[in-house]
Amino acid sequence: MIRRLLALLVGLALALVVLAPGAAHASDSVRVVVSELDGDDSPSARNALVRLLLSQSGVELVSRAHFEKVAARLGVSPKDAKGNQAVCRALGVAVVLEGEVDQTEDGVSLTLRVRGADGEVAETQELAAKTQRALVKQLTESGWQKLGAAISDAEPAKAGAKQRLVLTELSGPKAAEVRAALEKALGKSPTLELVPEAEAAAARPEEAQKPADRVLVSAALGATALLRGEIKVAGRTELTLRVLNGKNGDDLGEVTLKGAGLPGLRRAIDADLVKKLAPILAEAARPTPPREEAEEETLEDEPAPKQPTLRPSPLEAMLALRGGTRNFRYSDDLFGALRAYKMGPTPAAFVAVRWYPAAHFEGGPIAHVGIAASFEQAFLIESQADGETYPTTAREWQLGLHGRLPLGALELGADLGLGEHSFNVDDDPNFPLVPDVAYRFVRLGVDARYRAGSFSVGGSFGYRHVSEAGTVETAAWFPRLEVAGLDAGAFAGYALIPRLDVLAGALYRRYWYSMNPEPGDRFIAGGALDSYISGWIGVGYQLSAD
Repeated sequence: MIRRLLALLVGLALALVVLAPGAAHASDSVRVVVSELDGDDSPSARNALVRLLLSQSGVELVSRAHFEKVAARLGVSPKDAKGNQAVCRALGVAVVLEGEVDQTEDGVSLTLRVRGADGEVAETQELAAKTQRALVKQLTESGWQKLGAAISDAEPAKAGAKQRLVLTELSGPKAAEVRAALEKALGKSPTLELVPEAEAAAARPEEAQKPADRVLVSAALGATALLRGEIKVAGRTELTLRVLNGKNGDDLGEVTLKGAGLPGLRRAIDADLVKKLAPILAEAARPTPPREEAEEETLEDEPAPKQPTLRPSPLEAMLALRGGTRNFRYSDDLFGALRAYKMGPTPAAFVAVRWYPAAHFEGGPIAHVGIAASFEQAFLIESQADGETYPTTAREWQLGLHGRLPLGALELGADLGLGEHSFNVDDDPNFPLVPDVAYRFVRLGVDARYRAGSFSVGGSFGYRHVSEAGTVETAAWFPRLEVAGLDAGAFAGYALIPRLDVLAGALYRRYWYSMNPEPGDRFIAGGALDSYISGWIGVGYQLSAD
C-alpha cells in the first residue's frame, strides 16, 4: 500500500514539473521567428515586420539569432525544410516568416512566405510600393490583415508528453550496460524519457561545458535537464548522476545509486531512479527562447543628415639643416690594400614636400594620396688624406607617392618612390682614395606621426632596393657586388603657431655590400658597410585644412 502511495506521489510531482512554467509556452500564444530577408533593402522591411509582430498580443516573437544558434547546434540549415522543421520542433515555433525585397521599375516589392512547423510554406503574400518608406508604412498598417490568419491558425509540432532528459556523458566501467538500464527505468515512467543516444549526439552534448552551451543543447533537444554520470566500482558498484537545469545550465544536485555488482546496480536504478530524480527535477525546466527586439533605424528615403567630409591639409613642407657623418669600411680585405673612409660632422641643407592634389577640393580617401619629394645637399665639405685636401660632394633626392591614414591624433603613412644618394671625392682618378658611390634605389617606406596639443613625435623606416651603386661597382673596384640599404628616422616637434612647427630629429642611413670577388680581381674583400648618421633641426609647415 505504501509503495503504491509513493509511486502516486512521484507521478504527481513529475506531472507538475512537466506542466510548470517554462515546460511549455502559453497555449494562446504562437511562437514566430522572422528570418533574415533577402535583398539590399531588406533590413528596414524586416524591422517593420518585427515591430508589427511585437505589437500583437497573441504572438511570442523568438530571436532569429537564437533560432540560428540552435540550428547550428543541431548541424542543420534553418533555410532547409527539414532543418527548419527540426529547429521548430525543438523550440516550439509554429511559424517562420521568410522572404525577399526586390527593386522594380515601379518601386519596391516585398514577398513574404509563412512556413509552418512542418517545414512547408502555408501561405505567400506580396506587397509593393513606390518607395521603401511607403513599403514600410504599408506593412505596418496592413501587414497583420494579410498575415494574421495564417499565423494565428498555425500550430507548433506536437511535443511529447514526457519530460526529456539528456545523458551528456557517462564514464566508468560497463557504461553501455548502465545506460541501457537508465533508458529502461525511465522508459517505464509516464512522465520521463531519456533522449536516445543517436538523437542526442547531433547536438554534441559532451561539448557543453559552459552554462550557455548547456542551454543550447537543452533547447536543441527539447530537454528540461542534462545528466552527467560516473560509475565507480569499490566493493559495491556505484552510479552518481549530476543533474543540470536545462533552463539555465545551473547545477541542481546529484543522485547516487548503489548495488552489488552490475546486477545490483540495475535493480537499484529500476527501483529508485525515478523517485530520487523527482524532487531535483521539480526545479528543472526547458529553456525559454529569447525574445526578438526591434532595431533603431533611419529609412533610406529619409536619410540622416550627412556630415560633410572635411578636407585634410593638401600641402606639407619642411626645411631643415643637418649635421652628418659618414663611415665606409670593408670587411675581409684579403690584401689590406683598401682604405676605410670616415667623415666628421658636416652641414647639409634639406627640403621635403608632400602634396595631396585632391585635398584642395574634397575629403575622403583620395585626398590622402599624394606626391612626396625631397632634396639634400651637403656644403662646406672636403676630404683629407696623406696631407692633401680634396673637394667632396654629397647629395640625395627622392620622388614618389605617399599615402596617409589619419586615426585621430595618430597619422600613419606609407610611400613608394625612386631616389639617388651620392658621395664623391674629387681625388686623383689614377690613384683614388675610395670609390665614388651613387646609390640609385627604389624605396618602400612607412612612417607615423602623433600629435598631442602643440607637441608632436614621429618616426619613419624605409628599405632601399639598390639597382646601381656608381663607380664602386665598375671593373676597377668590385664589378660583381650586391648592395642594399635602409633608413630609419625619428623626430619631435612643437607648434609655435597653428600649422608652423619647430622640429628636431635624427636620421640613420646604411648600405651593406657583398663584393663577390673572384681570383684575379684587383681588390679582394668580402663586403663593406657604408653608414650615415645625422641630426637635424628645422621648421615644418602645413597648409590649412577644413
